[in-house]
Amino acid sequence: GHDLLLVDRRTPALGDDGKFYASGAIGAGTRGVVAFDSANFDLLWGPISPSPCSGFPSAAVSVTRTGLVLATGDWNECGDGRLVALSSTGAITWQYPNGSPHPRHTPAIDDASTTTFFGSSAIERLTYDTNSRQWYSNQGFYIGARGVVLDAESNLYVGTYGGLGSGTRVLAFTGTGTIRWQRNVAPEEDFAIVAASSSELILLHSPAVNQLAAWKTSDGTNAWVVANLAGPVTDTAGNIYAGGVTNGDVVSLFTSGQERWRRSLPNLSATTIGFIDEA
Repeated sequence: GHDLLLVDRRTPALGDDGKFYASGAIGAGTRGVVAFDSANFDLLWGPISPSPCSGFPSAAVSVTRTGLVLATGDWNECGDGRLVALSSTGAITWQYPNGSPHPRHTPAIDDASTTTFFGSSAIERLTYDTNSRQWYSNQGFYIGARGVVLDAESNLYVGTYGGLGSGTRVLAFTGTGTIRWQRNVAPEEDFAIVAASSSELILLHSPAVNQLAAWKTSDGTNAWVVANLAGPVTDTAGNIYAGGVTNGDVVSLFTSGQERWRRSLPNLSATTIGFIDEA
């Protein structure tokens, strides 16, 4: 019975409880976190936006194995950059401002250590059960929105930038917060981190040059580049699945960048892949 509009086009987060969590609004109402049934897509609760935010969150959401829903708020809507945790029933559990004005990314989660990572000018690792800081770095630029991922060895990769016309800085951290390497990307390339395909590669995408790129996690150098693919997801073996930017192709790649297979779906001008189900 609700007219639900999902305003964030990124893939909703699927919890172990069978609920989808996302950023959405009802009609022209205020944006907030919403939960809906993955079987019938009925709205279960939301939109929830914490005070004093006038619109929230600034990116897609994450959900932990304990059922906490994590989302970032932006200075433009909340008066500061913050990480907010909600319970699976929509109650706000805690809020954590860290001094970053514009995090604008989906929080990264390491359930094995009950930790989460977020920030832009201030990048932090927090325990998500007690929202206490484990480490901090001030080496990011003031806007996030260039991706944050963990690899299989719990190394962290964060992309930040300084606004329109500014290049992107990608930082690689160990799990304890030591910077392993950093790489600056020119503004005209506009790459953002989108996935970690293995402990050896991270994946980045640039709409500006229409390329999907793989960088080596060891030092941030190029591994390979392919054109006209975006939105990659990976399986447990590290194989990559991506959609065509200007066609209806669904393509699988080996971690080497070589094509495993390609399927062309008719009458589509673009394709997006959401999940890999290996059950």
